[in-house]
Amino acid sequence: MALLVKSLGQIGNSLLYGNLSNVYGVAFHPAGNILATAGADGTIRTYTLDLAELVTLARARLTYNTAGNLEREAGALEFWFQPAWNGGDNLSYVLFEVGDSWFNRLRVAKDGANNLRLMVWDSSTEYGVATNVAGWQAGEWHHIAATWQGSTLQLFVDGVLRDRAQSAGVPDTLANSLVVGAANYEPQWAHGVIDELRISRVPRLGNSDVCQPTIFVADSGNNRLQAFDSSGSYLGQIGSLGSGLGQFNQPQGVTVRPNGDIVVVDSGNNRLQLFTFDGQQFTPLRAITADFAAPTHIATYGPDYLVVADTNHNAIKVLWHELLTATYTAPNDGSPGSFAQPWGVTALPDGTIVVVDQGNQRVVRLWDVLPPLPIYRLQMPVMAGN
Repeated sequence: MALLVKSLGQIGNSLLYGNLSNVYGVAFHPAGNILATAGADGTIRTYTLDLAELVTLARARLTYNTAGNLEREAGALEFWFQPAWNGGDNLSYVLFEVGDSWFNRLRVAKDGANNLRLMVWDSSTEYGVATNVAGWQAGEWHHIAATWQGSTLQLFVDGVLRDRAQSAGVPDTLANSLVVGAANYEPQWAHGVIDELRISRVPRLGNSDVCQPTIFVADSGNNRLQAFDSSGSYLGQIGSLGSGLGQFNQPQGVTVRPNGDIVVVDSGNNRLQLFTFDGQQFTPLRAITADFAAPTHIATYGPDYLVVADTNHNAIKVLWHELLTATYTAPNDGSPGSFAQPWGVTALPDGTIVVVDQGNQRVVRLWDVLPPLPIYRLQMPVMAGN
């Protein structure tokens, strides 16, 4: 998802804002940077925009609940950013913020001294790390990663650690909403394009290579979980034979939840195990039991659901907030009979569960058992007036 965040300004030699009247619609097509406006008289006008001049359309931001998306004690914020401004312009822009008062805030911003900054406030003190970005040019893409944990703050740009503070703090509380593309506490905006945003509950390395897709492998024969980067290079592992947290007995399926948690089907121990991964090390979180019998595979569905092939029970189980909410022993798509050793499982965006019913040598479906995932659209209102 790319978030286009721009502000009112000038196109070429004509000031669009303030010179239009009775404009009822606007659309932007990024291919060719074409802006179209629709007037009350039925006319449609188009403008071809140069990136250096592309400084109008709307003021836009995305707002999400803080709970379930960002943890104040530790975490990482990672995204790609394409500014519509030059880094040496001596102006301030806010790319991300959570907080609705001066204290107990977390912000990523460029300041008037041309520094990219991660700023964190507790109830009485401001902490931060920074790096100068005066050399940035409008239209260039840069990867930004900010991490916080206890007394440590880190700021990475384009995969390189630029600054670290080890005597910092974290907010004592956080506001209910977080804002992407703008400030929450005051009217400041990113004026750029934000893409591939990820918020994690662990302080990932902040290296853009680590932000590439990570491959997790349930290594059944060695009773371990391994991680590799997108080029196949080894990153880390955890596990040995046993039943303790972080140990396995024939691990099978593995999936990653939207918040970054890794969920492993620990088949021989009849449970699921949850882990975090910071790019180098796994940290065990907890185990989930739901009367499983040699479960094999798992799928995530949105932030709240897990779908498990409970193979030796010949059933598909659905967990909501890690609690068992439904058990299905037969498909409901018109296929005859019950499940026999269901193995593979996945969930489609419309809520359909697709099952590899191994014992019956078929692929079948469970319809209408999960709520359809919501589709989010960024609304970009036209700001018009004199």
